[in-house]
Amino acid sequence: MGRAPGADPMLSVGITSADWMHMGDELARIEHAGADYLHVDVMDGCFCPQLTVGPQVIAALKTSLRKDIHLMIEEPLEKVRAFVDAGASVLTFHVEATSHPHRVLQSLPPTVTRGVALNPGTPVSAIEPLVDEAELVLVLAVNPGWGGQGFLPGTQRRLEAAREIIERSGRDVLLGVDGGVTRENVGAVARMGVDLIVVLEAGADVEADRLCDELLGARRIATYGVGREGLMMKALCMRLMHLGLDAHVAGDMTTPHLGAGDILFVSAGPGEFSTVNALLGVARDAGARTVVVTAQPDGRAPRLADVVIHLRAQTMADDRGGASVLPMGSLYEAAMLIFFDIVSILLRERTGQTMEAMRGRHTNLE
Repeated sequence: MGRAPGADPMLSVGITSADWMHMGDELARIEHAGADYLHVDVMDGCFCPQLTVGPQVIAALKTSLRKDIHLMIEEPLEKVRAFVDAGASVLTFHVEATSHPHRVLQSLPPTVTRGVALNPGTPVSAIEPLVDEAELVLVLAVNPGWGGQGFLPGTQRRLEAAREIIERSGRDVLLGVDGGVTRENVGAVARMGVDLIVVLEAGADVEADRLCDELLGARRIATYGVGREGLMMKALCMRLMHLGLDAHVAGDMTTPHLGAGDILFVSAGPGEFSTVNALLGVARDAGARTVVVTAQPDGRAPRLADVVIHLRAQTMADDRGGASVLPMGSLYEAAMLIFFDIVSILLRERTGQTMEAMRGRHTNLE
């Protein structure tokens, strides 16, 4: 379990609220959404009120995702081996659940990422004796076992305190947060300096919320894309203007100078275009924030950007010949169209714009 410095937080997607009668479909959906981990909450009805699943069910989950097992159980020492055997890649237990947390950590094999979790009422200092053994500190933003709770307001302060302890240790320990993360706040949580976020939803919704956070936080927005991607970026820019945002198409004579507080939002479906790479460099040097939407997150353009929005769709870079539904084997532009519609709807909801106000911003030359 690793994370490059400055990278976006990893997502561990929970299945507690999944449709267990159609778990195969649910797992496929989470995999296709690009989650980093599959998060499984194990509750024993004693440490917290609910009773969920055990190692047999976890072992039966057939997925290509790494299994992130969160034990909310009393006295985990004698029980962790069964969860390791069930396929745990990450195993996290609560410091409140045992008098011997070091022994629990030491009982886990090196193939498993060893995590410790903290309830909201537990002092953050409780992790200090454990950071020499732990590889993950998971801060809960809700009290475990009760549904419908909001993200506790003191969580950011607790995350900052945990980060200070980790940095003083000099070890490469990951910091995660679990509970109360929604479409509305996932972008803000991602900016709290965490390495891992546990969510109960994944895919386009999360990416759309991240993009909405970036766009709404910008003073000024410039969009750019080439070819058919450029048409989609222009269409989005038009929607942003209708929503009352200060949005422009890069390359137009009326596009203002970008600087600090502004965003350059570009598309690089195959991972890079020379013009996209050049514009990213210009914007970065001017102090603007850069966002790339792409189907190839390992490409050069995403590596140049501050934020990467990953749309999982085939581009010409993936085309190896044969039959294709669309010309030149690219589905990426169609995915952009749908994704940008989702973004536009979310932005309208979050800004409170009325349809009348948006229509009032149409021009007679559109």
